[in-house]
Amino acid sequence: MPHSSHRSRSSPSARQRCPRPRSRGPQTRTPEQALTPPLSSDVGSQHDSDEDQQDELEDEDPPENPKKRRYNELRGALNGNLKKAKLSDEYKKLSEEARWISRSISPFLILDTIICDGQRLPADPGAPVGKELQCMSSAALTDLRESYSMLKKTITTIREDEELWTDTQSESPLTDLIATLEKYASRGRSDDLGVLKKDVLGYIPKCPGVESLEINNPNKSARGWSHITTARLLCPANRLVEFDGDPMKFCRDVEHGIIKLDSGDLPCFLYAGGRFNPIDVEEGLLRGEFLLSVYRCIFTGPRTAMKESRGPSAGRPSKAKKSGMTKVTPRTIAYAAVLGRFSISGQDEWSLEDGSYKLEDLFKTILEAFDDLNDPWCVSTLGWWNQWVFGHADSNNPDVAAGNSGPSIPSIKATLHQQRAARRAALASDSINSTSNPAATNNPGDVDTNAREAIVAASSDSEEDEDA
Repeated sequence: MPHSSHRSRSSPSARQRCPRPRSRGPQTRTPEQALTPPLSSDVGSQHDSDEDQQDELEDEDPPENPKKRRYNELRGALNGNLKKAKLSDEYKKLSEEARWISRSISPFLILDTIICDGQRLPADPGAPVGKELQCMSSAALTDLRESYSMLKKTITTIREDEELWTDTQSESPLTDLIATLEKYASRGRSDDLGVLKKDVLGYIPKCPGVESLEINNPNKSARGWSHITTARLLCPANRLVEFDGDPMKFCRDVEHGIIKLDSGDLPCFLYAGGRFNPIDVEEGLLRGEFLLSVYRCIFTGPRTAMKESRGPSAGRPSKAKKSGMTKVTPRTIAYAAVLGRFSISGQDEWSLEDGSYKLEDLFKTILEAFDDLNDPWCVSTLGWWNQWVFGHADSNNPDVAAGNSGPSIPSIKATLHQQRAARRAALASDSINSTSNPAATNNPGDVDTNAREAIVAASSDSEEDEDA
């Protein structure tokens, strides 16, 4: 009969079956000898029960670390059936976060390079890099560190489980993670382009004397340099006078390669009213009406794209609301500019280039415009964007704050408190004077007159304080 336990210990029933020795007369027990409980005693049973419980605890696995459990769940979902993976909360979270990679960081990231090389970066930016990264320039290392840092802020598992993804014996889990991030980053961009494709023509400002495109026309081949309306938006801002002189010729020259476009020559739709001032290139830059509509369509919803008032609209939560996005960044402006340009081009499928024009270069050019966030133009521009998109001014931008505040007028509540305090102070003063000079009480109207004079004086002081 097989043993019920691997431990060499007799059970109570086994001890009962052992024959007892014959009695040899009275026996004495030394003090050092322990009293053996009778077989029917509860003490022996309790002792065996405690040993069994202890053995069971030793056989059980220690509780899994929550961090490791989350990682294992996501790793299993990435390596398993897609339908089952979508049931995983960790997989759902990852897919939603990955959609923001293109929007908040860049639609041109090479994720496997960013992640694999980013993990090799030393924690201290001033420390020397390993031999794998020594071939990179200083500027490239800076860009890598910034991109990887932003990726960690965007993707929870890269931020919190970084050492687990790099500590695996096989590269397969990390490869699965990168493939999933690339898939959903691409889907996020495709979703935004899908909405813009059918709505973007309605965001184009009307131009006198220029026939508008049919808003419901889904044929992209009719856009770009094939139609004056879209071509005028794509035209470099510093060549708009030349374009308006002979639009058809300008379009033909672009299509035939006679006029070569460069992303350094920013398109007209980036400027307010399409107006370019060669003496002050920053004037109106990145405040174009079309660009603003594209941005709002992407981040706060199509219903806000053409809204004349500032800030978001009530209704269903927008992408920005769901993700907790509360301010405009240079990268989100550059993303909207890239998608806006592609949406009015004649290209049917997403491409990094439009002839000689490279969208990634346009993205980088806009980021370079924000090279110093403390620069007055940068502060003013971001403040303007935050006003129109989220309805709040940047507290660090005195120009925007001053433009919103209007004339300095004290509130009714503040005036009420000041007048009431002045009246009570005047009454208290008159009361003291009447006590010291009883003759002054013969004319009660003097009290009201004094109080009114004090109130008028308080109101004047309030206005002077507000103006100051």
